[in-house]
Amino acid sequence: MHKTGGWSLFWKKKSNDDEIIIELDEDERRQGIRIQPLNDIIVHHKAQEFKLVDISFMGMAFAPISDEMVTSGAYKNTSQLSIAFRLPAFKKPETITIELHCNVQVIQIRGTTCCCQFIDITPETQMYIEQFILAEQKRQIHHRHNNETIQSS
Repeated sequence: MHKTGGWSLFWKKKSNDDEIIIELDEDERRQGIRIQPLNDIIVHHKAQEFKLVDISFMGMAFAPISDEMVTSGAYKNTSQLSIAFRLPAFKKPETITIELHCNVQVIQIRGTTCCCQFIDITPETQMYIEQFILAEQKRQIHHRHNNETIQSS
C-alpha cells in the first residue's frame, strides 16, 4: 500500500461550517439557479412569440402571457407545451446559433410570466442549455467586472 505522507487522496472535510444556504421564495418551485440573458432570446410556441425572462438547468420563464391566453386554458398550471428557441452555442473559435425544440410543463403563471420546467428533454438539448448558462454566467461576470473597473477609474 502506497502512503501519501499521511494525507488521504480522498480527504473530505467533515465540518459543515462552510455550508452554503440559498433561500428561495415560499412559492418558488424551480430548484435550479436562474440566469437572465443579457441579449433577447425569443421563445416560440405555435404562432406565439415570447421573450425569455430567465433560464436554468431545470426550466425557464417567458413573457408576456396575456389574460386571454390564461383564461383560454392554453397556459395554465400543468399544461404541457412544445416550444422552440435559439441559443448561441460556443464552438471555438466562432459562436453559432442552435435552434432547440423541447417540451415544458407550466408550473406557475406569475402576472404575465409563464414559469415552466423542462420535461422529456434530450441529453443533447440539456448539454446546449448547460453550455449556454455557463457561458452566459461568465459573460455577465466579465461584463459586471468591466463596468466596475470603468466606474472606479
